[in-house]
Amino acid sequence: MSGRFEKRQQRPAQRFMWTLPGLHNLSMAEISALEAALATEFGPGWRTGDPAGEAAVAAFEAANGIALPPQYRAFVVGSANGAVGPPHYGLVALGEPAGRNSYHIVRPDSVAHAFPLTEFWLWDGTEDLQDPKNIERHRQAHESGTIPLGTDGDGMDYVLVVTGVARGQVWMLNGEFATPVASDFEAWILRDYLPHARWLLEFRPHGGPV
Repeated sequence: MSGRFEKRQQRPAQRFMWTLPGLHNLSMAEISALEAALATEFGPGWRTGDPAGEAAVAAFEAANGIALPPQYRAFVVGSANGAVGPPHYGLVALGEPAGRNSYHIVRPDSVAHAFPLTEFWLWDGTEDLQDPKNIERHRQAHESGTIPLGTDGDGMDYVLVVTGVARGQVWMLNGEFATPVASDFEAWILRDYLPHARWLLEFRPHGGPV
């Protein structure tokens, strides 16, 4: 178990061409390269769900009034709808809560509303939430403009921003703070974290419960 808390050797960043929704602008080689990276990290059984397919993903987007960021959309359509990691308790399927009893769920009445944050916000231990405007901003940060990706436990949930200025970024939301952790879904999968988030993520349990 202790091995999950050890710092792993940093892999060279791998960048792929994710530019259009769906798989229209992705070669099979690019999809295969991402799948190979996941297999290297989590083993050959890294998938926990088969690809959702175009029809199911398009129906989800229509029902919620959103367009998924293209990297994540391509992954769910053509690679897997659920995986052993990166989150400790798994990458959840499209539309599922971040974790059991998690507050971060898909809310059809608010997921299309703009995610309000653009930078790290620590409210715990401050007087921020005594301001009614910040109370509303806090509510929106937890309820609007994101879809769940999974959890490391202890309330450390990952979400993908689907609306607003931070669209496409992966954030961690919990009871004390909110912070961007990766510039996009691909970077998050490959553990290419934003510099300020590395201290938080590189020593956390990673890739499925033990």
